Amino acid sequence: MSFVVARAQKGDLTMNKGIEASPRRWRFETLVKTARSGSAPILTPQEADQCLALNEARQRIHAGRFMEPEHRGPVPDTKHEEARAAKAALDMLLRRILEWTRRTSGS
Repeated sequence: MSFVVARAQKGDLTMNKGIEASPRRWRFETLVKTARSGSAPILTPQEADQCLALNEARQRIHAGRFMEPEHRGPVPDTKHEEARAAKAALDMLLRRILEWTRRTSGS
């Protein structure tokens, strides 16, 4: 998402509000939320919500910690279904960015 911010803002297409000037301060949540706004949004609200939900799940995973607050048993639950959903969401996100780039290439 960070690779298309300048192009999106230059053409006043999307991602105009809430993005810090310095890329070092960009947060994935902000990029996703702003990518669903403007005259040529990159994501639909549903796609953005899917990305945000999976990002939240990703942030729960830390080395040395169990994913569930009340874990029982010696082996942590790896939640393989969330990994598959995350891969599908990433594929969708990349596809939407590429489609948006092709669609707005004349801007």
